[in-house]
Amino acid sequence: MELDLGPEIEQFRRELRDWIAEHAPPDLAGLIDWRMAAIPGGYRTTGLADALQHPSYAAWEHALAGSPIRWCASSWPRPIPASS
Repeated sequence: MELDLGPEIEQFRRELRDWIAEHAPPDLAGLIDWRMAAIPGGYRTTGLADALQHPSYAAWEHALAGSPIRWCASSWPRPIPASS
């Protein structure tokens, strides 16, 4: 199926692809199949938990948060620190 959403969306997609190519850590894509679906109550594999703890994933989150457009979900709540 070919879906044409107009030139503005195509430009946005191009800019996003270019930004990802420039900022994504090289080994991030190989950590796990990121297209894997999450299921309610947990993830399909423990591999995802390992990937989310990898230094490359932390670098990726840092790049997303620091991007001029702020690609991460800025409305997500911050984690509540554990009480001592």
